[in-house]
Amino acid sequence: MNGLYLIDGMSLVFRAYHALAKADFKSPEGEPTFAVFGFVNIITSFLEKENPQKLVVAFDRKEATFREDMFADYKANREEFPEDLVPQLARIKEFLDILGLERLEKPGYEADDIIGTLAKRAAAENESVY
Repeated sequence: MNGLYLIDGMSLVFRAYHALAKADFKSPEGEPTFAVFGFVNIITSFLEKENPQKLVVAFDRKEATFREDMFADYKANREEFPEDLVPQLARIKEFLDILGLERLEKPGYEADDIIGTLAKRAAAENESVY
């Protein structure tokens, strides 16, 4: 479909992680894979359904953002990043790279910031944004 599709990759990662955590899927080597499984299913289903011509998957980074510099308590009550998600996040990004899908992440910015910037730019050029 025409237009630009913007996906918050971290949102999907956490959705898949929490939805399948009890499944406790693992590779033969014991590496956790349940979030990878869920993410791959979500993305492949989306690609089959929408067949987007332009797609960007944005990710947060672990570095502090400008919001944390402005407000020390920003996300202060948020839980630590799950240890068993670290290797899965790397696999998820590898999956996107293998498919040739564009993924963006920028130190100091969240996925929402990237999505907002890209959406404004595309809309200014009269491009549909989803």
